[in-house]
This record gives sequence, structure tokens and C-alpha cells, in this order.
Amino acid sequence: MDAPPRLLGEFLFSGALARIVPRDRDLQTGEIDDETLQRNLIDLLQSLSRDRVAHVEAEARRITSLAEDVPAELMTKMAEARAIDDLPRQRDALARSLWCRLHRPKLFGHVERALQVDHFRDRKRLFTAYDLGRPAPLAADAIDAERLGEEMAARLQHDEGCKVEVVELPAIDEAREALMVVITSAGDFSSQKAVENRELRTFYYRPPNEVVLVYSPRQGLIEACARDGSIRRLFSDIFADVVLGVDLTGKPLSRKTFDLSRFRRSLGLEIPPDQAGVVLHARLTEIQVTLGTWTRRLALKVTPEDDIHDIATKTFGALSAIRNAGFIAALEFNIRYLPRASDRAQSFSFRIFGRNSCTLQGERDPERRELGFRLLERWGIMETYEDLSASEFRRALPLILALHDHPDEEVPGSFISDHGCTPDALERAGLISRVGVFDVVLLDDELFGDHRAAVTPVRDGDAVLEPGEDLGGPDVAREDVTRFKINRPLIVEKLLETLGDVPRRGRAQAIEKRLAHVGEIEIGDRWVPCYLARGLDDGRLYNRINRAIRQETSATTGVVFTALPSAADFVGPHVVIALSALLADGAAERILPLDLQVRFAAARAGAEAGSLVQFRMSGPSSGVLILPGRPPKTISGQERVSFVKALFDAHQAGVGPVHGQDVLRNLGSNHPSQLFRTKWPELSDIYIRSAGTNLWELCV
Repeated sequence: MDAPPRLLGEFLFSGALARIVPRDRDLQTGEIDDETLQRNLIDLLQSLSRDRVAHVEAEARRITSLAEDVPAELMTKMAEARAIDDLPRQRDALARSLWCRLHRPKLFGHVERALQVDHFRDRKRLFTAYDLGRPAPLAADAIDAERLGEEMAARLQHDEGCKVEVVELPAIDEAREALMVVITSAGDFSSQKAVENRELRTFYYRPPNEVVLVYSPRQGLIEACARDGSIRRLFSDIFADVVLGVDLTGKPLSRKTFDLSRFRRSLGLEIPPDQAGVVLHARLTEIQVTLGTWTRRLALKVTPEDDIHDIATKTFGALSAIRNAGFIAALEFNIRYLPRASDRAQSFSFRIFGRNSCTLQGERDPERRELGFRLLERWGIMETYEDLSASEFRRALPLILALHDHPDEEVPGSFISDHGCTPDALERAGLISRVGVFDVVLLDDELFGDHRAAVTPVRDGDAVLEPGEDLGGPDVAREDVTRFKINRPLIVEKLLETLGDVPRRGRAQAIEKRLAHVGEIEIGDRWVPCYLARGLDDGRLYNRINRAIRQETSATTGVVFTALPSAADFVGPHVVIALSALLADGAAERILPLDLQVRFAAARAGAEAGSLVQFRMSGPSSGVLILPGRPPKTISGQERVSFVKALFDAHQAGVGPVHGQDVLRNLGSNHPSQLFRTKWPELSDIYIRSAGTNLWELCV
């Protein structure tokens, strides 16, 4: 047998584990027993340093986790599909897992990824599913992995390329057939310091990014697993376009919404006529109703044999508690049906939480998943994700711009209605989702003045603002006091659609919470970096965004887009342009390249004009100094801001340099270098210069 490869990463350089793993002939002759193996392993571990033992433990966890029942069965089936005959001959599940890690590391990794997909699918995290709307047959050998990798690398501008692996996942029957596509690409440049040969060196590297797609041909379903939602969407789009020839304009299953209002009238479920004979019974087994807020709930749980409507009526009295409560928080359904390939009835259950989450999305049995969604559609409960139509997008664009720049993660319904929109279309498109009703609101009342009023939902569509206990207040539309969460990644996608006519390359990537690098755009005959930011009017946030942009490698003057106009004209070396100005405050759907070119040229010209000397203060301890031909400079600290403000005021008044004795001594310093300390080299003769003995002025 060939010498086994090295295990446990690169640190077991000598392949030490090979010394304690029995060879086939040793097992056959019985020359090595369990006790000897255990002793050899203990001796080896004791000889390793502590940090290397930690790596051994990590690898041991990987190996033992794949020796459990489900992973072991999956490994065996995947080995059989690849005609790997040696693996089944190992003596038990743990030996098979260890043998696979030693001799078939690629298969070992594929088993781990398949299990990871199940983990993400069950927990609905780092996972998105996209429905093509129809079956699209595809075999593993029909995928040109090399071409797909080249296309992905080209679209993402990855010079190092993308590695694509296609794996057939074992299935019980044809309906469950699935293909796993693993895409590995180089991540952003990183660096770290390390000691090598007693020297401290900085190593630059590009850690790998991995995206796992699972495609089920019979269902026309693409499931994507990755940390970044935009990456999941992007790779799914490319896969659908290149491999399936389908334009995936975005109908993710995870964005289905559910209208539960029908259960305010009745908790009964009728079997749809077209499902008679297939569905034997369909019943609710649990309902949770909020009493105004998520913190107070009324729950009723019964068995599938009970009539929940009858029990609720007797318990709550004509369902008044359900009709008058805040909203339905959760439901559990129990379905008894006859499977296609069986004459024995089976049952399954699924739950709906709020309006945006349903456990059917993680149901592994495609027949049950399909039946459950079909029933929800027949009952009028499920509203399938629908993108905004052209007219809806045009009408909602001013609101989308406002939602992007909104400082909070949630907005009241009144904010939406103030922009002439209703939540329905935006919810259906996944741009917002309702999360509850506000507990209290500030109310201006003639009798009580400004006070906090409790929000109490009453009849359908209404709520009462109660100024105090046993005191009735005004009625308001419940929609106005409903909380809606902003789906910021989708809002960003919609804003980027307005750049559809502007040549753009590269992928969108979040730099920090309020700043995204969205590639490069072509303005005139040059490509410039492009960003999308929010919160520039907040001095503290401006400083954070400014620092983040300055850490980027490009020094070329580019564009920082904001949704709405900002007081900031520049961030780092880049000009700030409001999308709303280019879109005529929402009257236009797309930005015209010529309009962008004119505004960009004007902004750059303004930067070079001598009149553009500004000092924008954000409170007494923060400001931004803008000088012609130089990137804006952030000044932090109350004493530093006071000094720069004195220089700026002197320049504006035309009175000449400022004497240090007049300003610096009042600030407890004799020289600007004492005031700015380590920051002084960044300012000296660039923003502030000496005009004589203890005389200082701006570098204009």
C-alpha cells in the first residue's frame, strides 16, 4: 500500500500519524493490536507541543463527528457511488472515518460540506433557497466545472480564478436527487505578523472563500450556503445563468410571506377539492396570539384529533381574544396524507412564525414540502415572493431611498404611508417585514400634554393610544403603529439597479455596517471606485466611514453615493453624490451616464477651486478640514478642533497667519506638534504650515 498522506494539516510534517495507523497487512496478520495502537497514539500526543495538540484535537473532532450514524451512512453511500471499495472493508464507523480522512481527503470534505448544508438549512442561517418555478433536469457530467469557474472568476474579477467541484449527493429515490457544487475563490488580501527564524515578518495572503450550492433538478431548487447574503445571491445567479440558462431575477423561498388574518375568523381548515383523496385531514394543533406585543402571548396547543376551533371557542368565548389581540405569532399545522408510492397514510407537521418564516422551507421530503406549500396557497395563506413591477418600483423609489438612509433598523407604518406607499408590495418583495406593534408612542394631548401613550390593538385595522390606566385615547390605524424591519441588503440591491445603465464591474462588498464598496463604474473614459454609504451627516459615523475608505488601496478619485443629499461633499479622496439628485427625487428609475459624468466633473472641479476651503464641524470635538487639491482631513479632539477653527476663521476673514501665543497657549501647548502628537506629520506642510516664528496658517 502507498504511504498514507500527512494528516492534521501542515503541522504533522513527518506524517507521524502514519506510524500509529495500521496497514492492511498488519490488520490481516494481527501483528498490531488495539492496546499497541493506543499506546503509540498516547506517546505521539505527549511528544507534541501544546499548540499542535490543539490542532490534533480539532482534527479528531472532525473525524469522530463523521463516525456518527447519519454522517457514516452518507460517507458509505458517497464512497459506493465513486466505487471506493476499501472504505466499507474498514472494521467500524470510526475506522472508516479515519481511513477516509487519510486516504480520501476530498471525499471527507464533500461529506462535511453536505452535512453543513443540512445544518444551515435546518437553522435557516447563512442559507438562501431560490426557486426556478419549474423542474430543470441536469446531470453532474453536464456541468463544465472549468468553464463555470472561469466565468465566475471573470464576473467577480478574481485574477486567481475559482475552483469548482461538482458532487452527486446520494438520494433515496429520483425525486430527491441533488448536485452539490463547491466554489472556492480567493478572498480579500489579509496580512499577519509571524516569527520565522527569530525574525518578525509580515505575511500577505488571500484566505479562501467557499460557497456551496445544492441544486435539486426535480424541484428546480437552488440552495446556497455562504456567510454573505449578497454572495449567496450572486453565485446562484451566475450558476443559473451559465449552467441552466435561466435568468434568476430573485424569488427566494425564504422570502415567502404568510397572511394569517383568516384565522381571526375561524381556526378550521377545509381540504381543497383537488386534494381530496390525497389529504385525509388538515388541522391546526397550535396557535399563539400576541396580546399587543411579542412579550405577552396567548397559546393553545391540542392533539391532531382535537377540534382546536371548538376548544378555542369554549375557552376564550367566541374567539374574542384572538380577534382583538395584537396579531397571530405562530401556528402549527398537522397534515395526514397518502404518499404517491404507498397505500399507507403518513403524517407530518410544520410551523409558521409570524409572516416570514415557515419550517416547510427546511422539509427534506420534497413530496411533503410540495404538498404543504400547495395547501397554503389553496387556503390563501401563502403569498409567494414577487419582485416589484416597473410601476411599483417607480412609485416606491422615493421610499426606498429614504429607507436606505434611515438611521434605525425599524420604521413605523406611518413612515411608509407618509411617502405615499402601502406596505403590501414592499413586504411581498422582501424589502420590509412586519415585526410587531409599538408598545408606546409619544402623544401630544390637550389635556395631558406631551406624554407616553400605551398602544392597545383592538378591532381589525385599529389601535387605541391610551394615555393612562383606565383612560381611553384616540383611535389610530394599526398599520401606522406597526413596526417594520428594513431589509438593508435588498434595499442596496434595489438602489444598485438604478445604476443599470452605467457600466459597472466588480462585485458589491460590505466594508462596514454603513459602507459598501460596489465595484468600479465608468465615468467618461475612466474607471473609478464606487461606494454606497449612509450616515455621513453624523460626525462620529462620518469619521468611521472616512477611516474605512482611507484604508482602501485605491487613491483614484471616485464616487461615494448616498441615497439622499448629505452635508458632506467628500469622503477620503472621493466626491459625494446623492442618488436622489440623479434620479430627480425618484421621478426617474435609472441614472443617465451623461448626468453622472456632468455631476462628477463639477464636483471634482469644485475640489480644485480655491474657494473650496471648508471646515465642517460636527460638535465641539470633531470636524472635517477641506483644502483644495487635498483629501478631506478629519480633526478629532476639542483642543485640536479649536486650533484648526482659529486658522480657518483667520483665512476666511483674510487677516493672515495666527500667532501661536494667541491660540496655542490657551490650549495648553506651545507648538502644534504638542497638540496633535503622532498626527502632526499627517498635517505639517500638508494642511497646516508655519508662516514665520510661531505663526501658523492653512496650506492654501
